[in-house]
Amino acid sequence: MEDVGAGYGHPETMQALRASQLKRRLIILATLINEASERWPGDVERGGLRSAYERLCAIDEQRPQLVEEMLLYPNTGAWLSYAMRRIRRGSASNKPLWPDLGYLGWLAASAAAQLGEAGAMPVVIRAGVVLLPGKGLAKLSSEEVDGVGEVRWDRSGLRDVRWSAVEVRVCEPSDGQDVSWKPLRGLRSPHGNGLEVYLDDVDPFRPLDRVRQTYPAHPTVGRLADDMAREWQEKFDGAWELLNRDFGGYAAPMASDLRAIVPLTASPTGEGASSASTEAFGSINMSAPSGQHQMALNLIHEFQHAKLGALTDMVRLHEEYDQRTFYAPWRDDPRPLGGLLQGIYAHIGVTEFWRVHRTRPDVDVALAEVEFARWRTQVNQALAEVRKSGLLTVEGVVFVDAMTTAVLGWRDERVSAEADTIAEETSTAHWVAWCVRNLAPQADTVRQLLDRWSSGQPAGEIPPSELVDQARVPMGHRSALSPSYMKLLASRTTFGGTPSAIKPSPGESAFMLGDDHQAISLFERELAEDPMHPRPWAGVVLAIRRRCPGANLSLLLRRADVVAHLFDAIRRAGGTGDLLSLSTWLSGSARHD
Repeated sequence: MEDVGAGYGHPETMQALRASQLKRRLIILATLINEASERWPGDVERGGLRSAYERLCAIDEQRPQLVEEMLLYPNTGAWLSYAMRRIRRGSASNKPLWPDLGYLGWLAASAAAQLGEAGAMPVVIRAGVVLLPGKGLAKLSSEEVDGVGEVRWDRSGLRDVRWSAVEVRVCEPSDGQDVSWKPLRGLRSPHGNGLEVYLDDVDPFRPLDRVRQTYPAHPTVGRLADDMAREWQEKFDGAWELLNRDFGGYAAPMASDLRAIVPLTASPTGEGASSASTEAFGSINMSAPSGQHQMALNLIHEFQHAKLGALTDMVRLHEEYDQRTFYAPWRDDPRPLGGLLQGIYAHIGVTEFWRVHRTRPDVDVALAEVEFARWRTQVNQALAEVRKSGLLTVEGVVFVDAMTTAVLGWRDERVSAEADTIAEETSTAHWVAWCVRNLAPQADTVRQLLDRWSSGQPAGEIPPSELVDQARVPMGHRSALSPSYMKLLASRTTFGGTPSAIKPSPGESAFMLGDDHQAISLFERELAEDPMHPRPWAGVVLAIRRRCPGANLSLLLRRADVVAHLFDAIRRAGGTGDLLSLSTWLSGSARHD
């Protein structure tokens, strides 16, 4: 825990995490076979689940390392989790169960073909295809077709996949003519001790469900064209060189356990996405990176998630608790404690990336310093949130202490005054927007405050706010960047030359130009149309604070949701009052937590 918590992972640590993942998958596989055999024996028979298991057991007697490799293939974990959900859901799905049990047979066929002996075995055809893990995808029919085909191999390896009158030849690489065979391509780099991973754009069980949930508007890509795959190769080689040169502590665990990258887009997009599924240890999903630096950063970020996910499969870092959620400075929504720990650990890697990167030649130092200062502040905020939760186990305390120690020395590292200002404004903007989006005072509290404001009385005690139902938060109500940070990004491109997608509002543009009076007016106009939109609230708080540096705005900065709901209530009641007066009244006369 101390080793992982420090941010990296020595070989012995990674070996322990890998062994734990293997044990976990074996337990799930045994559970799957037993439960499926008891509840759905016909599907188990037709899907070849038990016969595939028996073949893997036979191979294990000859080549145990080969079977271990197959069981640790990233998408084996994703398939096991999916199959468990399917057998427990059973008839709740309109799709037949047996085709979803065929992945183990695909693994067994791929393993058997590596023994140096000729042979064949039946395999499931699911949605018209057969995947041979580590090799490629054979398309035998349309997506509507499920069936049973045959994989054949000779002493040199896989030969073909057959079904009815269809025969798909396994060729490595593809000859470019037969679109029925899609070889699984790789990304390679010689730097360090060298690394080769799969560029997985073919596996039907690659874990994209969570990507679609987290980024509902984000497209996902199928098979990459060859020229796009070459671009991924070029950026991967540059990223791996960078990681080995500047971030050896992060590169070493990847060298032993990163096995696949799943492309989400063919080309870079304005707002990229990346993720790592805990079910597919060793695999990372990401949009096409705009350059080698962005790819290196994504790899650090997501492999942090992968390592911590593997650790939490071994030990419990926090006690069981009810519905408590916490503030995460990088999320729009409140997070459970486990999610907050994941975010902290990933952003320690992000922070260190920018910390080191800002010192390198030919780097946009202004941007790098802001990013370092920003994430340094927010990681420390989140660590404080975790430490005061009271929910950490003994092991969790050890882990959090290790993370705290890892970042301790960064607090005293100097950045420019401008970087410090932008980082502080960005942290403030996010907190203000988060409060407005996720918290609300009780209706009685708002009515009492409205009466006291209207009658000129002190605000009095203000009870704590409550979390709002996330299902009721409008989709467009996102947390905010500070206008100063937007200005920084708008004046440059992102890492590889993709133009920044920042589009400031009129109020944010006025703030960027230093016209705080105009900015406040424009933000208030936005709030008249949508009083609970987090983004203009973040902007107006920063503008008021900068225009009136001596004003008491403590409640506005700490509990912006109270100000937002009262401001809306005053407007609805036909009352008047500017935000500065309202904020100073609340801050100066209220008793609040």
